[in-house]
Amino acid sequence: MATTVDTVPATNFAFADANPADTITVADGPPENGFQTTEFSYAAGATAVIFANKTNFTLDGGGQGDKVFLDNPDPAAGLTSLTIQNLGTGSTITGVNANAGSPDVAVATLVMSAAAGIGTAARPLRTQTGTLNALTSTGGIFINNNAAASLCLASAFLCQFVICELSHTWVTGSHPISGCNPNGGSVVFLGESSGCPQVRSTSRSD
Repeated sequence: MATTVDTVPATNFAFADANPADTITVADGPPENGFQTTEFSYAAGATAVIFANKTNFTLDGGGQGDKVFLDNPDPAAGLTSLTIQNLGTGSTITGVNANAGSPDVAVATLVMSAAAGIGTAARPLRTQTGTLNALTSTGGIFINNNAAASLCLASAFLCQFVICELSHTWVTGSHPISGCNPNGGSVVFLGESSGCPQVRSTSRSD
């Protein structure tokens, strides 16, 4: 595997994947130069980048139908924001941390967009974040978030949202969802099921 290591401090760090229908894995990296790192691999695992000391990391799929796997409970030193965007038709974001008691990703601000869904009903994406934005066009959004969070959820269709905040009990109004839906749909509580509220996009104007 060809590997690049970058621990030089920077506010913004972006990567654009040029490989169609790629599999990208974002995971805990090894210590480098005394810093905890995050490692992402792409090109079917043939290439990896290990980084630390970047405040904001943006992963751009180039609109080519990528699948992203997350296993980064111990993020890079200095990382406070992760954005996963422009993955393309058929794209998904999935958690793969084998430790059921640990998040798939832990970062202060998490922004994700995947056309065919984020997490699944059988295996929700486990996050630990204070600000969570999630967008899908044809799939559902299934997330367990182990922190109080400001949420923005959006779907171009009438897709199901299931969000469970593990460290707080959700009731209408206690942790209101941000008034943010770029596709014009409203997001409301429908009540709790097994401790997790069922949240659905109930209308759309597009």
